[in-house]
Amino acid sequence: MKRSTRAGLFQLGLLGGGFAIASVLVTSVMGLLMGAFGMDVLERPGVHMGLQVVWSALVFLLPTAALYYYLSINEVKPIHLGRFPWPLCFFALLLPFVAIPAIEWVSELNAMIPVGGTFSGLEEELTDFTNRLLYVDSFGQFLVNVLVAAVVPAICEEFFFRGALLKVVGTLSGNRHVAVWVTALVFSLIHLQLLTALPRVILGVMLGYFYVYGRSIWLSVLGHGVNNLMVVLMYYVSALRGVPVEELTNGHPPALWLGLLSLVGLLAGLLYLPRLANRYVPQGEVGLVDENTERV
Repeated sequence: MKRSTRAGLFQLGLLGGGFAIASVLVTSVMGLLMGAFGMDVLERPGVHMGLQVVWSALVFLLPTAALYYYLSINEVKPIHLGRFPWPLCFFALLLPFVAIPAIEWVSELNAMIPVGGTFSGLEEELTDFTNRLLYVDSFGQFLVNVLVAAVVPAICEEFFFRGALLKVVGTLSGNRHVAVWVTALVFSLIHLQLLTALPRVILGVMLGYFYVYGRSIWLSVLGHGVNNLMVVLMYYVSALRGVPVEELTNGHPPALWLGLLSLVGLLAGLLYLPRLANRYVPQGEVGLVDENTERV
């Protein structure tokens, strides 16, 4: 077994083990809360938001920190923080908007895939709770939702998936494209929402290439945050206008030509991103490149 393969497997075990331990800790806290205050305690928005922040911090940042420490003591650059690539911010801000029609069409295709009763029921519960959590007409609550549902997940999940997992998969596979797509698949499945799995894969691929070619974790954090912010803003504006929440989750997809145009625009943007990055980002700050490892 190659040295890089052994190192990659150990890093994967460290990352996966940290994720499992943190998940057990958060689940135990949830169990204690339900035992002390009743089963409906998790239905309270304040409690749920607090647990979501704790979940993101522990489940995603704790294993990432463990991997960061291991790589640091082995003199390997752990996560490509990089300088914030300001010239590339246009892509991180624009492409999530460009991808909306394509993602909505993929969502329609995803909905045609038969899902077991257990997952279907779980999906309905998650959708119902999301509707109640984000459908608010208070500006103060909207700001809280932006923090909890957009800012915190963007930072924590990007450091885990793109900053840590993508790097580990790249070490094992030796191919940046395999690393991007595998990480995007794990990113989608770990949310346990099969009815929206394919759109989330597209999002994960887009964010993966932001990180690889943008050469900074902050570009993928920005793209993730913009995507989540659009959802939070959509719920808030709909609540202000009195649009029934059912119309948000049961709406019709855009015209097929618009979906295809959106897909072409997304692909064109991702294909142009490497050229733009080569012009504006220092060549020493390359995604998936370390001082002690070869380029993948």
